[in-house]
Formats: sequence, C-alpha cells, structure tokens
Amino acid sequence: MTLREQSAASVRVATFNTHHGTAPDGRPALDACLRLLDDLAPDVIALQEVDRGWRRSGFADQPARYAEGLGGTALFAANLRLPAEDDPARGGAVRGSRGAVREYGTVLLTRHPILRAAHHPLPVPLGAEPRGVQVALIDVRGVPIRVAGVHLHDGDDAVSVRQAEEVLRRLAADEAAPEAPEVVLGDLNAEPGRGGHRVLLDAGFADAWVIAGTGPGRTFLDPESGSGARIDHVLVRGAAIASARVGSLVPTPSDHEPLIVEISPRG
Repeated sequence: MTLREQSAASVRVATFNTHHGTAPDGRPALDACLRLLDDLAPDVIALQEVDRGWRRSGFADQPARYAEGLGGTALFAANLRLPAEDDPARGGAVRGSRGAVREYGTVLLTRHPILRAAHHPLPVPLGAEPRGVQVALIDVRGVPIRVAGVHLHDGDDAVSVRQAEEVLRRLAADEAAPEAPEVVLGDLNAEPGRGGHRVLLDAGFADAWVIAGTGPGRTFLDPESGSGARIDHVLVRGAAIASARVGSLVPTPSDHEPLIVEISPRG
C-alpha cells in the first residue's frame, strides 16, 4: 500500500532500531536508513540508537537528517550525553542541543502536528545505559494518537519490568485527549511474554504481531550466528490492528528490521 492509497481512517506506525546509522560491519548507513524511511512512509515512527555528533557515524546530526528525509518533525531525546569528539573536517567539535557534546538516544518522527510531547527518564541500575520514554500526542488527519517511544534495558527482565511500569505511569499522567488510542513503539529488548512486554500486555495492550502478523516476526538479526529474535514491538490499546509486517523492500542497513503496523483508531 502506498502513502496515497492509505485510508484516512488508517494510521501507519512503525519502529526501527537504526544501529546509530551504521551497518553491522561498521560502514556508514545513514543514507540507506533514509531510503528505508522513504519506502515505509510512516505516519509515526520510533527510532532507536540515534546519534548526533559521533565520530562512529560521521559526526552527522541524524535527527535533523531524518526530519528532512521524512519531511516532518523529529523529536530527539538524548538519553546519553558525552564530551564532544573533534571533527577534523569541521575544525572542531560538533555542537549538540546542549553545546559541544555528542548525543545518543531515540527519535519520534512524524509528518503530522504534534499537540504535546515530553521525555521522561526511566529507572536504570547504577552504571547502566540511561534510558527514557518519549510520550507525544499527535494529530493524525484529525485523530489524536498518544504514542510512547521506548528503548528498554537489555539483559535483566526485572529492570525491564520497572521501566515498562514507568512507561504506563507516564501514559496515564498525560490527561489530554483521554480517549485517544495509545501505541507503544520500540525496541523492548524482550521477547514475547517477558519483562516489559508482559507488563504492557497485562495493562491491556495488544501485541500487533500476534493480532495481524504472519510467521516468527523476528526483528533482531545476529550477523555472527544468523539467529534472530522478536524484541522490537508495536503494542496498541484502543484501536483496531489491521496489518503488521517486518522488513522493507529496501535492504535493511541495521542489525534490526523495521516493524510496520496499520491501525484503525475509529475501528
């Protein structure tokens, strides 16, 4: 289905872990990520592992490039800020949203009006990678959709559970448009029924892949072993799920595949 064929009552949401815009072998892949976004044509997409000002990804301002590529707004949440690295080609450091730093985090990307948005830290163990949740109310062709973009802790289900519980608290605390459908998009680092995934199911969210997907739905691909896992999820509450698919016609330049879901808020 092309963007022009998309029904006004249908909303296309997606999640994609970009592997900081580099291929698994370390080659720059931001342009390939942009081609993938163009093929997906999402109304709203959550991106994880997004860089701004890092040497490993060519010092690119990736959020700005993604916004330009989609023709919309990129809400960037920098969960990690570190001292800047000098870029010899520019004669100095790249300046991020808080001065001369390099930043790493998540993006909510949309072509539609953003009615309100916030970024909240999630609980993490001492010394672990900082994590956060982005919550936004987005007007998609006259229909408000509440979206949470996440990248949860890896390797400890108990931490993932606490983080998902905080996601639920943040969704509940947003009192605007209380009847709006809610969608959680992201890399949960949890296979079905485990950690934060189980918490969200228990709260009444439906796993879009279970409802409308076919096959194993693996989204993470280990380039060394060739094995895969279903750890990237779209979970929906208050809307019908029409379809779900993994992958794109464009080769995926990451160790994750995108997950694309069509929902019908008025369904």
